[in-house]
Amino acid sequence: TPKYIKEAAKKALDDNYTHYAPTAGYPDLLEEIGKKLRKKNNIKLDDPTKQICVTAGSTESLLLSMLCSFDPTEKVLIPNPGFATYGPTLETVDAVPVPYYLFEDDGFELNLDEIKKKITPKTKGIIINSPSNPTGSVFSKSKLEELADVAIEHNLMIISDEAYEDLVFNGKEHFSIGSLNGMEEYVLSNFTFSKSYAMAGFRIGYVVGHEKLISQMSKIHLYTSVSASSISQRAALAALKGSQSCVREMAREYDRRRRFITKRINEIRGFELKKIPEGAFYIFPK
Repeated sequence: TPKYIKEAAKKALDDNYTHYAPTAGYPDLLEEIGKKLRKKNNIKLDDPTKQICVTAGSTESLLLSMLCSFDPTEKVLIPNPGFATYGPTLETVDAVPVPYYLFEDDGFELNLDEIKKKITPKTKGIIINSPSNPTGSVFSKSKLEELADVAIEHNLMIISDEAYEDLVFNGKEHFSIGSLNGMEEYVLSNFTFSKSYAMAGFRIGYVVGHEKLISQMSKIHLYTSVSASSISQRAALAALKGSQSCVREMAREYDRRRRFITKRINEIRGFELKKIPEGAFYIFPK
């Protein structure tokens, strides 16, 4: 974790930030997140203080997103291969996870035909993760635009997990589906400070969406953790306002390791790596 972020956390203790924070997050942090969303993700908000909920990591933001989006027995599509917690979290809220497959021959890109054939009248949502854990794939803008059309046609809520937004390689760019026109009521975008700033232990993330959903989420947040850690929120504010060179340096180091490990894996007899990862910090070989 960069030194200036640690110093901000220590200063928060000295300034007596040991009480509960506002449930949705400190207003100055919400405003700074709003600036980041406009600049980096092209997500424009009418009022960041009403459209963002700061959480105890993106694990909590994903849980709150699912609690506010799905009723018991409703079906939600989840990626396979995909992050291991999506299914169990949906089961926690009594929704039904249904896998949609990401194929190696497609470069683990979204396959809209695969997704469409999994949609039934009981299907109410879809979870996407780009850059992806564990495949390292980065979904293209064109595929996300196609998915947006499917979501509108079938009235599906898209829960977008964008934890690895700053770790993209090979000239690829991360694209937030929540930035598309007309998707304001169809997307909950989930972010975290854990990966970009090496702040996993601070447990600080946030979810962005339509005011009517975020307001309900903030109510439930009162009973899941009351608020994200006050000290972690001050550190998160420092992370956003400080130099972003640490993010770029970390991405360069991950890129160096990515090139090293993919070369070595392909030299091992019995291993095959068709798809060289374009994002996150995973490889997914046979």
